[in-house]
Amino acid sequence: QASGAGRTATSGTGDMDGPDDHARALARMADAVNPGCQPGKGIASSRMALTLFGYRFSIYTRVVRLVLHEKRLRATLVEVDPFADPLPDGFLALSPFGRVPVLAHGPFTLYETAAICRYLDEALPGPPLQPADPRDRARMAQVVQMADAYVYPPLVRGVYEHLVFSPAEGTPADPLVAARGLAEAPPVLAALEVIASEGRVLNRRG
Repeated sequence: QASGAGRTATSGTGDMDGPDDHARALARMADAVNPGCQPGKGIASSRMALTLFGYRFSIYTRVVRLVLHEKRLRATLVEVDPFADPLPDGFLALSPFGRVPVLAHGPFTLYETAAICRYLDEALPGPPLQPADPRDRARMAQVVQMADAYVYPPLVRGVYEHLVFSPAEGTPADPLVAARGLAEAPPVLAALEVIASEGRVLNRRG
């Protein structure tokens, strides 16, 4: 994987736990973006600044950026390379598994893409992105989970990484991995076609 550029936090161990350590980690990460800015206390309001810690090559970071765009929300993007060794100082206190994206809304931080997207849609102003009908909303959640579990491994980690990303970055690629990804993809693509034909999501009617 290519390393991230322009990381704004100082490298370190990031071995921290507890609410006070979490607050200090957020303060250090936030201070790297906006010197002198310290997180406050209490529940974040829609007026509090949004900060998105992500990696420019991460499709999950891009999912959150798309949601921010559709919701017409502004956020400061902090580049964090999850493959760096060591990770930025304090990052594991914000994301204990060392993954991106992570959203900070005032003192409130959240990791996991689906949780971030749901929070942005339900807690902040802007056009609603989730269907109002419970069945449509359930189908949407089903498609999101299918994409994460069954589309990402063969088509992103397999095909895209080895046929597009690696050649572009000059890193080793394995055509056999890409071929295996293509061979594994038809069942999930067929399942998504069935869902699309229903007309609730993917190919919504009306």
